[in-house]
Amino acid sequence: MVAAVACCAGCGSEAAAPSVTSDGGTRTPSSIGGAAAACSTTPARIADAFPVAAKDGAFFYGFGAQALERLPKAGGAAAALVSGLDPALVRSLAVDGGDAFWLDDGSPGRVFRAPSGGGDAFELALSSRPQQLILDAAHVYWIDADGAAVSRVARRDDLRPQSLLAGAVPGASGQAIAVDAAFVYYAVSYADASGAAIHAVRKVPIAGGAGAEVARLPADVAQLAADDAAIFAASGGTIARIDKLTDVQRSLAAPDPFVDALALDGDRLYFASHDAGGGGHLARAGKDGSALTVLATERVTTPLVIDGDSVYFNAIERVCK
Repeated sequence: MVAAVACCAGCGSEAAAPSVTSDGGTRTPSSIGGAAAACSTTPARIADAFPVAAKDGAFFYGFGAQALERLPKAGGAAAALVSGLDPALVRSLAVDGGDAFWLDDGSPGRVFRAPSGGGDAFELALSSRPQQLILDAAHVYWIDADGAAVSRVARRDDLRPQSLLAGAVPGASGQAIAVDAAFVYYAVSYADASGAAIHAVRKVPIAGGAGAEVARLPADVAQLAADDAAIFAASGGTIARIDKLTDVQRSLAAPDPFVDALALDGDRLYFASHDAGGGGHLARAGKDGSALTVLATERVTTPLVIDGDSVYFNAIERVCK
């Protein structure tokens, strides 16, 4: 049974802030080359000062200077869609089905939706410290940093309350989340009765019910991804492939000790890692860990956005995938 959480005052209504800027409110940067040309095997910059985080069919999306913005893939100026955002608080952007969804780690934390073409920002839910979100066809799921509670809310049915799928654990921290047709997978770190640090991947049915531990890993799990066969967990400088049927783990060592971003595309795994000195790599490998290939030698500070023949990253660079 899914535990219903009553919506607090102000939930499910248009938020007083952020404010809205129409599509006509453009700014530089302008696109340098756009995404129409053939990709390059060395990183090429296609726009300046636009930290890419998501995409749809015609646009890239990202958090700019106090605004949610979009940039035409074909080239042109960035347009502010929602203004008045605090860049220190917004995080974890997803765009799908004509809507953009993101988290605001304010006090309280909030889950927002806005039309991806510009329009009012709508507050879908409140949460303590929302850390990362993910979508399926009907819902938005997110994990809280404090306590690792996992919740969901309907993407479009604004009268439905948010639901708590996994309750908060005192002293635990939540880091990452992924979803498939049956389960939500999430990463949690906590200290056991002896004081030993535990870093685990857990799962809970998307319709609610008892959760279960899937795997334990050597360090905090920064990123999760899932396909039909496996869960991929970035833990320290390794990426663990966890078979969904057997829970057997196979690990791939990244070029650097910290993995920052993770994405799946076809039979390949893409990831970004960095070292303590600020250097880093963007790389790909087969999902079985084979054929590790470095695509770029630099620190990646954004999600990896895979579109067409390319991987897009940072603000914005592009390289053949």
